[in-house]
Amino acid sequence: MKRIALLVILAFAACAMANAQDIINYRNGTSIKAKVVEVTAYEIRFKKIENPNGPLYIESVDNIQSIVYENGIIERYNEPLQQFYAYDFNVPYSEIAGLYDTHMYQPSPGDPYSPAWSGVASFFIPGLGQCITGEWGRGLGFLAANIGLDVLELWEINHLDSRNSAPFGGAFLATVLAQCALNIWGISDAVHIAKVKNMYFQDAGSLASNVEMKLQPSFGLVRDGNGSTAFAPGLSLSFSF
Repeated sequence: MKRIALLVILAFAACAMANAQDIINYRNGTSIKAKVVEVTAYEIRFKKIENPNGPLYIESVDNIQSIVYENGIIERYNEPLQQFYAYDFNVPYSEIAGLYDTHMYQPSPGDPYSPAWSGVASFFIPGLGQCITGEWGRGLGFLAANIGLDVLELWEINHLDSRNSAPFGGAFLATVLAQCALNIWGISDAVHIAKVKNMYFQDAGSLASNVEMKLQPSFGLVRDGNGSTAFAPGLSLSFSF
């Protein structure tokens, strides 16, 4: 019975020792198990877990990606700065349609789209103005609707020579008016989309120009070999926008 109890105690001790380790992840993808002794703004000092009484190793922070401490805390280093704002030319119109009032639109030299040319394109080829601004589904929808009305008009014209031509004559006129209304809507829609996307682009440029970056000294807590913490100087990079 005593042997079993001793084995259980040793097993728990082994598990505790296995968990009492830090993991250092390098930027090249490799990792080592260690006991981190001290972290400064420029270097990391540690001992290898398989030789805790051995030499103290020093590694530059520039080579470290992250440290996973035995208590689960993760410290990350040398991560690429995220792009705070990037204009996406492929943003769907449906996602930004309700964000802007095009009556407030003011042209800018850097606008990616021309509302006038989008309208002219849709005048000659229905839906082309929408395609120019990246709205291919919307543009092809206008084109398909126009082709459908063209086919319907041809069918109605062929029946105007029949004895009961009056109903077909009225239907033909209604179809022509519907196609005119559709084309006017298509031209207006192409102009509107170009303006909305230009306003979105202008907002993106405004946000990017308002981002301010500051590099300033800072102080952080580090652990020493005795497990206590102390203040260590360093540098911090901050953004405001």
